[in-house]
Amino acid sequence: MAQRKEVSIRSIAQECGVSTATVSRVLNNAPKVSEDTRRKVLDILQKYHYPLPHPASGAQDRTCAPKIGILMTSSASDYYISIQQYAAEYFMQQDIRVVIANTQGNSDYLPASVETLYESGVLGMILISCDYLSIREIFHPNIPCVWVDCNDPPEQTPALYRVQSDHYVSGQLAAQELFRRGSRRPILLTGAQITHRSEDRIKGFQNAWSKNNILFSDEQIICLPHIKHPFIESRDMVQYLIAKSLSFDSIFAINDSRALGAVVGVQNSGLRIPDDIRIIGFDGISVTCNSILNITSIQQNTKLLAKHACSILEKLLKNEPVHEKNRIIPPHLLTGQTT
Repeated sequence: MAQRKEVSIRSIAQECGVSTATVSRVLNNAPKVSEDTRRKVLDILQKYHYPLPHPASGAQDRTCAPKIGILMTSSASDYYISIQQYAAEYFMQQDIRVVIANTQGNSDYLPASVETLYESGVLGMILISCDYLSIREIFHPNIPCVWVDCNDPPEQTPALYRVQSDHYVSGQLAAQELFRRGSRRPILLTGAQITHRSEDRIKGFQNAWSKNNILFSDEQIICLPHIKHPFIESRDMVQYLIAKSLSFDSIFAINDSRALGAVVGVQNSGLRIPDDIRIIGFDGISVTCNSILNITSIQQNTKLLAKHACSILEKLLKNEPVHEKNRIIPPHLLTGQTT
């Protein structure tokens, strides 16, 4: 007999000769499956003692200690790690076990990670910086999920329960701080893959300059490939731009790691911070904002993000109404030495 940990929805689908979506429909007791196919899938599930998480199945013993799953796709971000830690602490303080999974930044591992959490018997999940649309067919509707910084935009996923920072206001705050400090020729450092959250930050940044009658064009947005570490890419790019005599007096970096790279790039080029170039980052919870040189940053309230996500999940588990499915958490300016 195969061990449970060796069995997944994918392997079940292969043995049955059906798609993973069909197996998921059977697990969800969905009607759009023929009785022959349903029986074939259920026979294989029974063969491997695969846990059936929906209450109608009666296969999963829920009398044991309750468990909550937390899934994260970014392994190197202090911002997301902080949210994960606060969420885990929230449930552990209530004697609820927490199962944590991390795809280490590889989205290809996301379906298997979701399946692993289901197999562990979690009652619900919090997903941090994860997709939904690309893998929606594997989610069990009776196992509630809450997304923090979902990778899919809200207008495409209106049914999801989600929590995120106000990224548009974050961009505005960055521009307002730089303008107040005397900057008039800003540039923005971001990755090549611009998410809907990054787009909101950029729009907020652009619009704040427009309100001050300063043009911020697309040419002032520097997209970096994310081939090397963000710190190294940003350092090298800033040094290159200065060597090419590009005229700019300030930098908004899309995260604190890129902001720190920009700081080193400016210093290596013989310029002074903030006298010659002002720099502001985004996150506000990393070591870059709590070191000898404190970087000005737009700080995200990771504790509140986690608290709201956990509170929504609790309500869903208790079948209580959630009146606000999309919660937006305000950021604030964390002033440092770089502006």
